[in-house]
Amino acid sequence: MYRNWRFLLTVFVSLLIIVIGMIGAREIEPKSEPREIAIDLSLAIIGALWIVSRVTKPLNKEILRRKLTEESLLTTNAQLETLINTIPDIIHFKDRYRRFVLVNNAFERHTGLTRESVIGRHVEEFFPPSFVETSIESDEDIIRNKILRRVEQKITTQEGIMHLDTIKAPLLDSRGTLIGILGISRDITRRKQIEDSLRESEEKYRVLAENSNDIITRIDSRGEYLYINPAINLYGAFNREELIGKTFDVFGYTGDKVRRREEYVKKLFDTGQVQEFELELNNLGGKSYFFNWRLFPEFDDSGKVKTAVVVARDITRRKEMENQLHLHSEQLGAEILHRREIEEKLHMLTSKLISSREEERVMISREIHDDLGQILTGLKIDVSLLIKETTASRHNGAVIDKLLSISSSIDTVFYSMRRIAANLRPLDLDKLGLIQAMRSYLEEFQQRSAISCKLCCNEGEIGLDSDREIALFRIFQESLTNIMRHSNASEVFVIIDDDSRYLKLSIIDNGKGISDSEMLDSKSLGIMGMKERALMIGAEISIKSDNGIGTEVTVYMPKGVIYD
Repeated sequence: MYRNWRFLLTVFVSLLIIVIGMIGAREIEPKSEPREIAIDLSLAIIGALWIVSRVTKPLNKEILRRKLTEESLLTTNAQLETLINTIPDIIHFKDRYRRFVLVNNAFERHTGLTRESVIGRHVEEFFPPSFVETSIESDEDIIRNKILRRVEQKITTQEGIMHLDTIKAPLLDSRGTLIGILGISRDITRRKQIEDSLRESEEKYRVLAENSNDIITRIDSRGEYLYINPAINLYGAFNREELIGKTFDVFGYTGDKVRRREEYVKKLFDTGQVQEFELELNNLGGKSYFFNWRLFPEFDDSGKVKTAVVVARDITRRKEMENQLHLHSEQLGAEILHRREIEEKLHMLTSKLISSREEERVMISREIHDDLGQILTGLKIDVSLLIKETTASRHNGAVIDKLLSISSSIDTVFYSMRRIAANLRPLDLDKLGLIQAMRSYLEEFQQRSAISCKLCCNEGEIGLDSDREIALFRIFQESLTNIMRHSNASEVFVIIDDDSRYLKLSIIDNGKGISDSEMLDSKSLGIMGMKERALMIGAEISIKSDNGIGTEVTVYMPKGVIYD
């Protein structure tokens, strides 16, 4: 700015001298008026100012242009500096002597070095030799040949080993002279780790594939083999190298097998989904094999299926076992069916035996009640008459006592006869119904066993047919017999829950209970008989027992069931 004003002042003074000289060249009279001198001087100054304005006008424009350019450069430099320091990549500038001129914030952050410690120094002054060697070599190549270079470098930082992908470019002036080197380094540590992991995975995959008994191949979209593992030689003498580039047809298969396999391959490449199927290959190495085929897609960077890995597992042995199992299953099914037929026949036979036994019991009960009852009644009458006659004729007292003893024995026999007849076929069951028969039997059972018995039921008769009534009564009777023989119980509760849909009979005691092994014992004929009678009338029976708590026998019988 100072030089600009000095230049203007010099121009102004020069013009002023020129004007004064012009005035002095005029012939001014000695006695000229001061007014004329002032006028001439003013004209001279005006002329000088006019000349100065004509000279300085373009100069001012140039000064303004340069000022705007400088401001634009300053703004651009600030923006460029902000951009350089914002970029996450490492950026550095070097002069043609390989000395650092500029580094960005990323350089400081990754290396732990400050700008002040780096600017004006060489790379070998603060970096390890392994890094320095590649850096100097690439810099000198750029200085010699003025070409772009790309180099991968590894450096140890505060955060550990860092891998850098560095692009270096020569900076040239307008005449093509090298003035410096621009370097941009990107952190590719994560990518390197992924590549190493991928390389390690591929190595593991290769080892696994090379040692697997499964046939593992890789095919392209045309079905051509890109890789085949050694397991193929388990099924024939194949040259793996000769199979590369060939399709499945090379094995000599045609027709449905090839078409089916190609359908799954096409579906995999169309949908990108894993495919699985089973296929039998005949005459592979002179034999027939079953294989389970699984096809896995491999995608390119665009997400399109590029190749497929095919794993064929030999399942011939499994198929043979499945066929044997199927044959055994059929045989077992036939055996089960045969056993069911036998069980049904046994059930029918048992039902007939039980029915026959009940009929025989009815017949024997009636014969005992009618025939023996009549005989005992006659004896009772005859003995009573003899007692009266002997008493009236005043016979020997010993004879009268003997007759009285005979009469008492007849009463005992008569009572036993009625009890036996009732056990064979309760008369109350046919005359009064199931509820009254159970009540009478409980009263007699309580007298014989000294076990407290209670019957809980609805008022009125149940309204069952005779077969169901006798079956339920026999289950009830057998349960009480087991309680008296085995349970050591002091109380028994009999509960009959009856409605229009079902009947539920429960016999509960507080005895010592019965174990599972005793319930499942084939010698427990009483329990087996109870289950068979329940089955005959279409009922379900359950026996629950806990040691020391007691036993509960429950019969559940739907009323509308049809039974044989």
